[in-house]
Amino acid sequence: TGALGTGGDACSTSGQLQLDAEPDTAGDQGLAVMAGTVYANYIYLIGGQSPNEERRGQVMYAQIDENNNIVAVQDSEWVTSPNELSPERRRGIAFGYNGYLYGLAGFAEDTGLQDLLFAKIDVSDGSIGSFTTSQVTVNPRWDSRAVVSSGFVYTLTGCSSGEPPATCLETTSIVQTFQLYNNFSGAPTEYTTASNQFGTDRLGASSAVIDGYMYLAGGCVSTSDCANTTDSVQYAELLPDGTIGSWSEATEGLPAGRAWGQLEAVDDTLYYIGGQNDSGTAQTTVYYATPATSGNISSWSTASNGLPSARTEIGAASWNNRLYVAGGRDGATTYDTIYVSPDLSGGGDISSAWTTTESFNVARSGHTLITYANNLYVLGGHDGANYLNDVQFAKINANGTVEGWNYTTSLPQRVRNADGFAANGYMYLFAGRSDDTICTANTYVAPISANTSIASGNNPTGTGDWYQTRSPLNGSERYGVTAAYNQGRAYVMGGACGSTLTYTGADRTQYATLQSQPQVARYSRLIDTDTDVFPTNWLINGVDNDIGARWLLRYSSSTFASGSWGQETNFGEVTLGQPEIYTALDGSGVDSSFARYFYFSLSIDSSQSYGYPDDVTRGPTITDLSLFFTSDPSKRMRHGKTFTGGELQPLNTPF
Repeated sequence: TGALGTGGDACSTSGQLQLDAEPDTAGDQGLAVMAGTVYANYIYLIGGQSPNEERRGQVMYAQIDENNNIVAVQDSEWVTSPNELSPERRRGIAFGYNGYLYGLAGFAEDTGLQDLLFAKIDVSDGSIGSFTTSQVTVNPRWDSRAVVSSGFVYTLTGCSSGEPPATCLETTSIVQTFQLYNNFSGAPTEYTTASNQFGTDRLGASSAVIDGYMYLAGGCVSTSDCANTTDSVQYAELLPDGTIGSWSEATEGLPAGRAWGQLEAVDDTLYYIGGQNDSGTAQTTVYYATPATSGNISSWSTASNGLPSARTEIGAASWNNRLYVAGGRDGATTYDTIYVSPDLSGGGDISSAWTTTESFNVARSGHTLITYANNLYVLGGHDGANYLNDVQFAKINANGTVEGWNYTTSLPQRVRNADGFAANGYMYLFAGRSDDTICTANTYVAPISANTSIASGNNPTGTGDWYQTRSPLNGSERYGVTAAYNQGRAYVMGGACGSTLTYTGADRTQYATLQSQPQVARYSRLIDTDTDVFPTNWLINGVDNDIGARWLLRYSSSTFASGSWGQETNFGEVTLGQPEIYTALDGSGVDSSFARYFYFSLSIDSSQSYGYPDDVTRGPTITDLSLFFTSDPSKRMRHGKTFTGGELQPLNTPF
């Protein structure tokens, strides 16, 4: 209810790590007039005043555990960082944002300050780097306040003259604002209602994107809460400017009406998992289909291995060619089980059994499951009696199993039947309900910080602080929406509130650009071998360190005689350091065996993994892209190597 506890639940020091601001002084020394903030379940106290220090530059920090107690990060005390603010200060402002700790203004030895300092937070242990002084300043002020929203800082009021605590000669009513250029804010711009809308209002549908097409499957189409499900599957092309093309009904819908299941994509295959039928009975079935290049689906099949137990209102996500299905309910019973599919490289049927891995805390349904950078996240939901707002995370191992679960920063409100995803260093949650008939049009965003203290791979670190963006969804509040991500944009579709589909068809589909640093790099290389040669292999080397990036390659060739490019080969996902066969195709797609011009196009998609600005030292980074070929003997050098068009070929190749 938000009410403060009384009696045994009243405020207490029990279980809370107490302060000692001067550890080298006998007794525990208190702290006052400091700035404070919480970020990623760490609490930071900046500057201030202690019994023997009139002004402080120190930063002290401790951890907030899963029971909301303040506990030690290490040893048994608050940690004092070796990196300090300069000048020392009291009565300033502190806030955390996108993995950085900020200190703003305050009072120094004899004057009010106007500076802004920032330091990188290592969210794996709470430590901070050295402080940098920004070029941004505000009017000198102390005892001021600040609010941070969508990448902007609003600095309000304060004392502009005098000396604390007794003398404030002049207060200020000035509000100043500045923007933090730190991977932007991640927030969506204002939502645009799509010109093309899918047919039939629905809630509890699910969506996925494959090869530039959006797919929408199933859902409830009755005016009551899911008394009538649909087998409808519709699709539309996502155009380069982010708009949605015309929607079409797939030739073949789901084999049966379903709602509250999940549509996921692995490779080029769509999987519709679980859900419920018209009578509300939970299902074990998993349907799968491979769309044509035109986007259409001509048939669905039932997987040989469905879920081990029937589930509806599940959370589901895919990672590294596996499907993850978490929680859900079967009638009135909710579950904390996580099912993991076998490796589905290449898509198609699920030909072997699902396995069970470590369960999360508190059984639930109607939650959101998100994968990002080898980590699995569970958000909100309903435990059968209560709406939830907790967020938990766990590491995904190379064999698909999940390690122990930890709590991270909770959602701003209790949310059920929302949907979300993670991209470019941010996690998103759209709409949902906090009661049976109380819905929201909010978008919540939280930054995800990389654990840079390990040499390779990813250890989970949780999220930073969630915030509500300034731009709500167009139209009515709703739950049961489905959300999808594609090339820097969020797409939100469907939903309802209460027992009625309360909004008009004009709001069925909407989209917004996400304000974050795009983490997709594209490289290309054109090789002119001076004359026709016989290509054999290509090879790409680089640094990846298992951070979750996707390396995709296309290539095409041209013969000297024709002067026109042959058919493009879409090789797909690359394995670094592994030589692959090069096949030179002419315009008809026939192997010409030889060519003179060779064009490579490489895309490195790190939008679902750690990268800029947190983790650039571990990749993904391309080192080289090489073509190997047999050339005209007249081009061979005396030592056995070949040299054509500036391309020196090694005498001994690795294959």
